[in-house]
Amino acid sequence: MRGSLAVRLMILVAALCTLCACVQTPKIRLHHADIQGASLGGAVVDVVIEIQNPNSYDIKLRDLTAETTFAGKYQLPPIVLHPDLWLPSGQTTQVHVPTTLPWLMIPGILAETMLSPKVTYHVRGTANVTATRTFGIEEDNYPIDLQGEMPRQLMVNLSTGQVSF
Repeated sequence: MRGSLAVRLMILVAALCTLCACVQTPKIRLHHADIQGASLGGAVVDVVIEIQNPNSYDIKLRDLTAETTFAGKYQLPPIVLHPDLWLPSGQTTQVHVPTTLPWLMIPGILAETMLSPKVTYHVRGTANVTATRTFGIEEDNYPIDLQGEMPRQLMVNLSTGQVSF
């Protein structure tokens, strides 16, 4: 009886170790950023990230914190989202991170990128996720560090009021 319990316990520990060894880190990439509209505070920018869940179980995105920097030095305030979104296993899900680009930053960004057809932007932050519905394994502060670019002409059009939403 005691030996049987020990064998069962060893099998359970081995199975749990196997499950832990099979955990794959989700792949996060920057899909794009678009100007979605305008407000009194500035241009509303929608930064879209894609999260690919390569695991055989779902992952829940509980919280997302992100800071976006344009042209290497124009940093926007941090955005904190609570999407409470399940990312299905074996699939890629887009997550929208809305932010506001202040009107007063746009001339500086245009001056900084005068000789380039593109404006680079960098998104840094963290994601708090739950690894599986069944076991509720949490991974807090999963790092996000992504770089992208958008056409400079979009910023020029925005600064002159030539963008339609």
